[in-house]
Amino acid sequence: MNDDSLFPEPPQDDRPLGRQKLAALSDSISESSELTPHLVSLCNDLMDYSKSLENELEDLKCILSTTMQHSTTVENDLSLQQEASAALWKRYEFIVNASQEWICVINADLTFETVNDAFADVCKKSKKRLIGQPITKVWTHREDLEAIEKWIQKCLQNTDIHEQTSLHMPTRFYPHIDIIAMPYQIPGQPTTQVVFIAKDVSARRHVELLLRDRSLFLDQVHDAVVVLDHQHRICFWNKQAETMYGWKTHQVVEKKDADLFLAPNELTRLDSIFASVQKNGSWQGRMHHLYRQKQDVETVCTWTRLSDDDKMPFYLLTAANISPLRKLENEYNRLQRFYTATQIFIESSHDLNNAMVTYMSTTRMIREHIPKTVMGGLFSLSDDAIRKSMNIVKRMLEYGRGKPIDHAPFAVAPIIYELAKMLGVSLPNSITLQTQITSDDGHIFGNSTEIHQVLLNLCINAKDAMGDKEGQITITLATRRIRKERIVRPHMETLPAGNYVVITVSDTGHGIRKRQLNDIFTPFFSTKRLGEGTGVGLASVYRIIKNHNGWIHASSKPLHGTRFTLFLPHLQKQQQNTPLLKQTKEDSI
Repeated sequence: MNDDSLFPEPPQDDRPLGRQKLAALSDSISESSELTPHLVSLCNDLMDYSKSLENELEDLKCILSTTMQHSTTVENDLSLQQEASAALWKRYEFIVNASQEWICVINADLTFETVNDAFADVCKKSKKRLIGQPITKVWTHREDLEAIEKWIQKCLQNTDIHEQTSLHMPTRFYPHIDIIAMPYQIPGQPTTQVVFIAKDVSARRHVELLLRDRSLFLDQVHDAVVVLDHQHRICFWNKQAETMYGWKTHQVVEKKDADLFLAPNELTRLDSIFASVQKNGSWQGRMHHLYRQKQDVETVCTWTRLSDDDKMPFYLLTAANISPLRKLENEYNRLQRFYTATQIFIESSHDLNNAMVTYMSTTRMIREHIPKTVMGGLFSLSDDAIRKSMNIVKRMLEYGRGKPIDHAPFAVAPIIYELAKMLGVSLPNSITLQTQITSDDGHIFGNSTEIHQVLLNLCINAKDAMGDKEGQITITLATRRIRKERIVRPHMETLPAGNYVVITVSDTGHGIRKRQLNDIFTPFFSTKRLGEGTGVGLASVYRIIKNHNGWIHASSKPLHGTRFTLFLPHLQKQQQNTPLLKQTKEDSI
């Protein structure tokens, strides 16, 4: 039997070559009777094994395709990561090179791995000439090399270093250098590199020594003295600065920036001020500072330069608080206005007095021709009002001539009843007036016309506060013994212990806001709308009460009314020279 009979040419099919040969071999074996059945079985097993190999091959092809796709994705991710890493490294390199501090990385074999621009500048060499070179190319003094090698050995043992020392650099000697050394370690690997960050603090040290030598003197001056570095950080803070700004020295020095005491709008001016200092040597002007970062403090400031270092200058601020002077200036202007108004009032008093005399003569002539039963009572009230007005005008003239106002003992109760009768015919029907007198012994030493003017002003203000709405005005009179001194508002004055005649005038009007209550006795200040008030009435009330050695207390609650309480020194019976008129203790109109 030849080879051609054993392996005939198989027909053309799409099966793999191994499967085709195995099939041909199986056919030849089945046609040949000389081969044993065992060989036929072996061929069948080979065909089955070939099928399994083909299936595994297909699986491997699928796995290979998936792996290739995943590999492509990984390559893309890796490329993106490399780009991001490169961008991050460029940003890091830019930040490091932009820093004014000297930064270098030193290998364990004492060679430079990399340096920043500031380090290369201070060495007067290019970065290329430094990278890979031993540190002896920069530091040649034995003391410097021993210190640096000691720091490197500590850092290689994962210990951070922070010291202030002196160094000899290629350009010059630096007496005060702040050095930070730290290990540069990759996770999972031993430390082989050390990062050095150095900064020249010679100018700062010079300023600190200068200020320390003069700190005792600077604490005695009346101006606030503050020193800022080029980063606006506070380096010095004297005692007056503590008082002016409300912060202790240990709270701010080396911890806070200029925004601690400068108003926000002044912070935007700071760079331009420093530029002016750099150009002209100093700057002077007004600035708004802050007390405890809240309350505005107006100051006159002078900025000067302390150091000659252009890169890291220090600035000295001296600030004088002119807020009290501003208040005095406003008070002076207010007194000038008050003086001018007083002059106008005095000049007008003469003409006003003549007009009132004419009016009284006219009313007297009319009253003589009209029966008393018709309008005699009204004319009587009118005469009393005119007479009191003439007394006021007379006092104004006497005040203008410098003549003191006559004071004498008198009873307060008759004045209140007289005022009640006058207001009873002038108040609108929507407002009721109630008087409550709990003591007949209400004698004081003063001027009855002025006290009448005080009560009239308070009642008129009460009427205006209620407007067209319904309301009530209450006037009370009592004597009271104050056993302990107390504080009266709004001027926070101390009311001494003693015996007082206490008069209260209260209303149920719209009240006064709390922030306005402190200013109601200021001349020309008015809570009324423009054109409705002069701001003189309550100022006159306060002046008259103080001239009577008394105190006035004001309290108010918006939408619930206002109460004025007058405390006037009470005259004992042995001091009284005028009898008290007996009247009913309560009268309601």
